[in-house]
Amino acid sequence: MGRASLAAAFLLVSCAAHLTHARSGFEGCSASGVALVCHGKPMLEAQCGSPSGDECGSLSVVYAGGERVVLAEHGARRPEMASDGSRIWFRDPALRTDLWNVFDPRSGVMQQLDPYEVEVLRGNGAVPLWPGGAR
Repeated sequence: MGRASLAAAFLLVSCAAHLTHARSGFEGCSASGVALVCHGKPMLEAQCGSPSGDECGSLSVVYAGGERVVLAEHGARRPEMASDGSRIWFRDPALRTDLWNVFDPRSGVMQQLDPYEVEVLRGNGAVPLWPGGAR
């Protein structure tokens, strides 16, 4: 692998944060409200703490085994989950950026995506995670 390829790979990995370990069993999933159900078995539940308007004062997921992973300790604006549960995305209300924080509950990785990529995710179906978020 050349130096340029190695540098590019390092940059991509450094932009992602591992918040928890990878999990299996996320095939055939669908969102049911703020819960994710795979083959009839609950896998996780998203928790919007201190909701206000289209924001959550904090955003966490709790896996079926009981592990709680904090996605946004200081707030999440317009949090949504893909209808198949493959991603959860939100904006940090304290930052002035177009980028969205995107969490993959299977791999446990959080990364940032641009608005176009989030629109592609949203186009495949999304469930709002803040109370009253249904459009």
